[in-house]
This record gives sequence, structure tokens and C-alpha cells, in this order.
Amino acid sequence: MLEPTSDAAEVLIRLLALIDSLHEPRDLTPEQVKQFIGIELNPIPQRPSSAVAGHPLNTTFFYHLRAFRDLESRLPSLQFSFEVMPEFRDQSPVKTDICAFDMDRFHAALLTMGYAHTGSNRAGTLARQYKRGNVDMNVAHVGESREKIHHDCVYSVDANFVNRSLSQEEGK
Repeated sequence: MLEPTSDAAEVLIRLLALIDSLHEPRDLTPEQVKQFIGIELNPIPQRPSSAVAGHPLNTTFFYHLRAFRDLESRLPSLQFSFEVMPEFRDQSPVKTDICAFDMDRFHAALLTMGYAHTGSNRAGTLARQYKRGNVDMNVAHVGESREKIHHDCVYSVDANFVNRSLSQEEGK
């Protein structure tokens, strides 16, 4: 079994391996997260279908995972994000520590796995959307620093299973 890592690039490589393993809803379980990321998700007592975990990267950042079932579809979803430690939230720290495996490399890896890049938006956060089979993904990114604003760092990733048959019927 993997141990948790404090290396941001390694976390994203592990996350990509988990994402590549997602084909059916049964592929996204707390056990899968433990196997690929090395972190055990802890159930949230108030939300029986949700579990969370986090691990520090350094004194400024940590990463956070949340697995849950969508209330309507009952299909599993995973949210991953790099977060700023509470004492640094009002300082807008430089993202160099989380940018070693940048958005360009993450994007290329998703395309290699067979995900299609389906769009980009700027609704509150810069993000790119991807699809493969019944998995929809949203990857938010942010500039590394004021000096390197155009060097995009992966900031959060949402992977959601969707029922394509429902969305296809709605479009009729």
C-alpha cells in the first residue's frame, strides 16, 4: 500500500492513476482512493455517503479529498483540491510548490488516457472540462504567481460519474 506523500507532483501523478482507473461507478470507492493516493478517507457522520481526508504538503499548502454520492443520481464523485493552510489564506501565497506538475502536463495526461477536452470556462475560476465514457471532469487551474500568471497550476479536480442515458433523454 502507498503511504501519503507530501510531494505535490507525486500527488497529481497518483490522482491521474486513480482517474485513469475510473470506468464504472464501482471503480470509485474509498478503497480505490487508498490504493492509488495512499490516504484513507474518513466517513462524515452527518453525511453517511461522504468521506474526507487531507494531508499536508508543506507549511503553506495541504491537499484535500472528498468522495461522495450525488444526492439525485446516487453516483459517486470525487473532489480533490490543494488548499492553503488557514494561517495563510489571506496572503495569496505563490503556487510554485503545487506547480511542478502543471496544467499542461495534466491536460496531456488526460488526453493520453482517452479523455476528451470538452470546454474551458472562466465562471469564477479558470477551468477545463473533460469527458470519457460516463466520467465528467472539471479541472480548475490558477497562475503560479504574479510574475508567472500564465503558468497554470492544477488547483482542484472534480471527477463525477454521470448517467448519460438520462442526459440523452432530456435532450430529446
